[in-house]
Amino acid sequence: MSYLQSMGRLEHNGPGFHYVITWREEGSNREQSHVEYDWQVGRREVHVNNIYTPYMVKVTAQNNMGAASVQPVEVRGFSGEASKLRRLRNTSSVILGV
Repeated sequence: MSYLQSMGRLEHNGPGFHYVITWREEGSNREQSHVEYDWQVGRREVHVNNIYTPYMVKVTAQNNMGAASVQPVEVRGFSGEASKLRRLRNTSSVILGV
């Protein structure tokens, strides 16, 4: 999950404003990204395969003219437990992420 501080319209500095959220598992060079066109969004969930794993996340603001001139700060965060829990009938097991 990535939390964003939404930028107001005056800070868009051009048409086509959007955020690019990039993440990678800590220690890996394989980056994944998501483009968020809703500039008013305050958070975005991304689904990953590993729970309780450290990830490096950065958010870049862009518009049709290009990326912001300020380099984004990469922050360390942990993937969370799956949001859905389902208990099997007649057992006490819990399956995560179903």
